Amino acid sequence: VYGRLGRIAGSINVPAVNVVDANNVFKPLDELRRQFAEPLAKPKVITYCGGGVFGAFALFVLHVMGHDNVALYDASWMEWGLDPQRPVDPSEIQQQLSEWSGRTGRQPSVITSVDAVSGGD
Repeated sequence: VYGRLGRIAGSINVPAVNVVDANNVFKPLDELRRQFAEPLAKPKVITYCGGGVFGAFALFVLHVMGHDNVALYDASWMEWGLDPQRPVDPSEIQQQLSEWSGRTGRQPSVITSVDAVSGGD
């Protein structure tokens, strides 16, 4: 479904599993601000994930924290990852899979993270 493993080259990775607690409740605002510090500092942010769901989640979090120039790449990785001409950064995937497996004791079939891509006007 997703084509290649990786993330959009040059994007800022904020794993979705790190912004909620074990009960899927948002972590405290000060912790979210630390995790989203880099995208919050960008003049424009385009969020994405595997298929748009967690990208919308990140858009909401950024909006709640006061960022007023956020957009969603709704086709997300399902479109980007299938196009071999688009640049991909695979560097963090194995680390994320290991961390997720360590926290849950399960091996994921797909791991989806939320990234923020700094965009122009």
